[in-house]
Amino acid sequence: MSSVTAQIADAVATELTSIQAGEPPEHAFGLAFTPVRAWRPRYALKDLAELKVTVCPSAFNLQFAARARTQVEYGCEIAIQQKVEGGGDPAVDALAGLAEELAEYWIGRRLDSPDAVCVAAGLAPESVRLFVPEHLDAENLFTAVVALTFRRWEGT
Repeated sequence: MSSVTAQIADAVATELTSIQAGEPPEHAFGLAFTPVRAWRPRYALKDLAELKVTVCPSAFNLQFAARARTQVEYGCEIAIQQKVEGGGDPAVDALAGLAEELAEYWIGRRLDSPDAVCVAAGLAPESVRLFVPEHLDAENLFTAVVALTFRRWEGT
């Protein structure tokens, strides 16, 4: 049996795949992509000419909440990466927009299996900007990480 953190990342990747396939038809993201679930987003620079969206398990926290109940939080990160020519602003605008769309889509959304609700969505905690400027400067590579926090209760 895989960890719940991994199951949540699997569920996020599966739902993003369904959206890209047109299910539900009322939601679509500004850029087309094929999400991949992995423990970390590792690609050769030559492979990043195409947009890569990688869903990664990232955190696990327990907090005693009440008698016989525990609040459990699971982290999931969505890495968005693509090489952009000359640091091109229109391409960066679109990729930054995708990062925002992903955060907005997930906040408040409930997963069925495992049962958990997304209670926080935004930039990965170590990020102070929407993207990693060093990647853009050194490699013309846009990199953004959207951090999601899913919560569930365990116990009686």
